[in-house]
Formats: sequence, structure tokens, C-alpha cells
Amino acid sequence: MFRLDDAIKARVDAALPEGCAREDQRAELEDHLHSEVEQLMAQGMSPQDAFADAARRLGAPEALKAQLSHHRSLWGRICAFDRRISGGSGGAQRLQVGNGILWAAAILATALVVRDAEVTATLLTVVMVPLWFASTLVVRGAVRRV
Repeated sequence: MFRLDDAIKARVDAALPEGCAREDQRAELEDHLHSEVEQLMAQGMSPQDAFADAARRLGAPEALKAQLSHHRSLWGRICAFDRRISGGSGGAQRLQVGNGILWAAAILATALVVRDAEVTATLLTVVMVPLWFASTLVVRGAVRRV
């Protein structure tokens, strides 16, 4: 039996990267599909046919991803990049790659902001590297549970 809500959720999930979409984007797409389906059903179409027509009108999931990527925040772009290089929904690998990207950015930002070489070296050695090591241990523990 056709389940309209499940079909709409699956279509929206296909159009938005898992874990990277803002809730307002998800809600807007779901609402749009529901509205289209309701209008088509009011014209006499079956729920399944109405959904197929509404989904076709909305566009292919890849086209929607491309369109929404133009309105993505910096964090959303990093998240989407992480998804592409980690191969999708692999939680463990995604967690490790994300941790590495964040720490690389933090260390690079520290080196760029602090102009005194001695202070930079001390800050990186005494603060940043131990924090990086601790966060890596936490991530590895989380990966074992994934």
C-alpha cells in the first residue's frame, strides 16, 4: 500500500544531504510537496499518481541539491563537502573527517591570527595539540560505538 507521508519524506531526504540540511529547508520542501499532492488529489488523482506528478514538477533530487547549494551557509558547505568525501552516511568516517577538518582550521586560524612566532609555537604546543589529541581520543571512542 502506498504511504504518502513516507514517500514525501523519502523524496525530501533524497534532495537534501543527510545531516546537512536546515530544518526550515526540509519543512518547506515537505510542505510544498504536501500542498501539490493535495491540489492534485482534489482534482481526482490517486495519492500515488498525485505524488508522482508533484515530485516530477518539483524536479529531480540532484537538481534540487544543486539549487539549494547556492543558499548554503559556510557550515552547510563544509558538511556537504564532508559528505562527498566520506561517501555518504558512513558515520564513523564522517566523524573522523569532520574532526580533522575542524582542527586543521583551528590550528591554521591560530597561526594566522597570532603574529608572534614564539607565542604561536607555545599556543600550538601547550594548548592546541593537547586539545586535538583529547578530541581525537573522544572521536575514536565514539567511532567504536558507531
